[in-house]
Amino acid sequence: MNNIKYKTILNDISININEHRFISISGTNKCGKTTLIKILSGIIDTEYKVNKKNVGVILNNKNNFIHKTVDKVLDHFNENVEEVICKKIISYLSMNKLLKRKIEKLTGFEELKLKIAIELIKKNNILLIDDIDTYLTKKEQKELFILLNNLVEEDIRIIYTTNKLEDTLYSDYLYILDCGKIVLEGKPLLVLKEDTTLNKLGLELPFMVDFSIKLMDYNIIEEIELDIDRMVDTIWK
Repeated sequence: MNNIKYKTILNDISININEHRFISISGTNKCGKTTLIKILSGIIDTEYKVNKKNVGVILNNKNNFIHKTVDKVLDHFNENVEEVICKKIISYLSMNKLLKRKIEKLTGFEELKLKIAIELIKKNNILLIDDIDTYLTKKEQKELFILLNNLVEEDIRIIYTTNKLEDTLYSDYLYILDCGKIVLEGKPLLVLKEDTTLNKLGLELPFMVDFSIKLMDYNIIEEIELDIDRMVDTIWK
């Protein structure tokens, strides 16, 4: 979608959904990330024509499911889906042990997987995910991004918003928003090299990226290194 404008929140935003498979959108709070997701999903009605077909959205909020257990919630959405496909999705998300669990007993990560399962059962192949890792542990965050990248390999397109630049390293294209405008975009590592701009925006670089840039300033290394062991080997050569 091109040249998206909305009130005073977004100004001339263009996002290329077709060219990239895993897009991350980052910026500080109130930069317009959630509003953009809601426009792309059609939750917010604007002058821009949004094709809602095959687009699923997952927001950072609690869902009021009308059924009390996971299996009943999934059954509600799988009426027109072959049973073998539903079983494959449940297995793919490692949810077999959750089927009889009461919704109220789910952890935040388990509920997130349930939301993803619902969107896949609905045959959505574009997932819009808004800032949902704020309540996840480090281990769960890592598992989530492994899962999302596996979905990308299955031809699911992901648009993911976060205010944590570390998360953006899992994507293949990054947009940085500030005051409703795109101020930086490109491959994540190239964007994160713009440390002066990012620091001015109040965004914290991932430790290894920040450390690499400092070493690059002193010509100790030539490129950003994300692996600490390889970093040590490079320094001590």
